[in-house]
Amino acid sequence: MHGNSKIPQVRLPNSGEKILVSLLWISLPLLCSLGLAVPLHAQDQVWTSVSLRTDLSDDTSVSGQLEFRTPVETGESDRLAATFLVDQALSPRVSVGGGFAYRRSLKSRTADTVEYRPFQQVEFMLTDTGSPISVASRARLEQRFRSSGEIGLRMRNRVSFSYGLSSNASLRIWTEPYFHLDNPNTSGERGLDQWRNYLGLRYDLSERTSLNAGYLNQFDRREDGTQSLDIAIISVASSF
Repeated sequence: MHGNSKIPQVRLPNSGEKILVSLLWISLPLLCSLGLAVPLHAQDQVWTSVSLRTDLSDDTSVSGQLEFRTPVETGESDRLAATFLVDQALSPRVSVGGGFAYRRSLKSRTADTVEYRPFQQVEFMLTDTGSPISVASRARLEQRFRSSGEIGLRMRNRVSFSYGLSSNASLRIWTEPYFHLDNPNTSGERGLDQWRNYLGLRYDLSERTSLNAGYLNQFDRREDGTQSLDIAIISVASSF
């Protein structure tokens, strides 16, 4: 479940894999347009990040990510996101993990610009190792604490698809709805908070370093209506 394994060479898929590939391509327009259905306003952003991972043992890894979020209109980063994760593989198909996320607004000096998020997660690999198609599911439970005193409990459920295009390149697709489980001050009511849908490419620059680039649509529910963000994602991941 963890490690920077090489993407398998493309081979002729069997009938079940052909069905999965067909579903992936059918789902592309749905995933990319879901957040654009009824937005009141949209914003363009660029998110850049770097992440590092290392194995503590054959079954345990630690990783960290630093991300900057930049509105295209201003060209200046206005949000910093840092995440730390410890992941433990229980089997080749199942892993559990826990970590801590830190979010900070770089443009506001008010007290509610910082958020602390301890979280726990479980991830399932739904396809066999060696298949050109990889399907995984991840459930993450977040406890959200803002520096202003607001708190919240949120569940994130991601389903991701990866299709090997060559020995060092793959197509990546994932969808992830966010649900508030309580009635937090951070959103005002329970239920769907946001929905993210991603389409992109991963390219292995070396055995330990990869470059990811793609498009993310984020649908947000806000007190004054809904919002759709169109986001360009550029990230570099490395292991040591």
